[in-house]
Amino acid sequence: MKLSVIIPTWNEEMFISSTIKNCLQETEDVIVVDAGSPDRTVALAHEYPVRVFQSSKGRACQMNLGAEKAAHDILVFVHADTRLPAGARADIESAIASGYVGGRFRLKFDIKSPVLNLYAFLSCYDFGGLSFGDQGIFVTKSCFLKGGKFPEHRFPEDIFFYQSMKRLGKTVVLPKSVTTSARRFQKRGVLSQQIENIGILLMAFLGVDSKKLEEFYCQT
Repeated sequence: MKLSVIIPTWNEEMFISSTIKNCLQETEDVIVVDAGSPDRTVALAHEYPVRVFQSSKGRACQMNLGAEKAAHDILVFVHADTRLPAGARADIESAIASGYVGGRFRLKFDIKSPVLNLYAFLSCYDFGGLSFGDQGIFVTKSCFLKGGKFPEHRFPEDIFFYQSMKRLGKTVVLPKSVTTSARRFQKRGVLSQQIENIGILLMAFLGVDSKKLEEFYCQT
């Protein structure tokens, strides 16, 4: 089984080149799904041997479209500001061969912070409520389709998808870590952003309207 990497993008000209180069070290099938970025994201993506598609805005529908276009049997979803660890392909293929339907990596950030270090430490636990899209979620295509794909009308879509994946089979947190940008935490303040993230997650589980939650998250 081989990997297809899907990268959803929206105004990611600062990160897209380095992320594509990182992903191409693990597979030849890298798919960028852009949501109409007005910056140079798409132009930069076209400089590399990747496939680029356009989608309506919304990370869930972007990732679902990328999954439809994937050439291989294992799907890996990578945020545009996230880098896979060296050897990710071998680790993922080994996990799938061992009977896992999917999983993710541990997490680390590109800055040092006690709060973020704690958040990164907690990512070693295979708990659905801690499994966000910036952790390099991977899944077999058959499980992805059986699980109903990423829910396009629920936010955070990655949390709800990971929970559905866990109901379909064994999942695993691999020991290596992806490295993701802490730009949102730097912009808002680490503690403030983390409190907001927890609040959004709690409201999502309590059934607060997903569209309103997503709009709030995107505005902050």
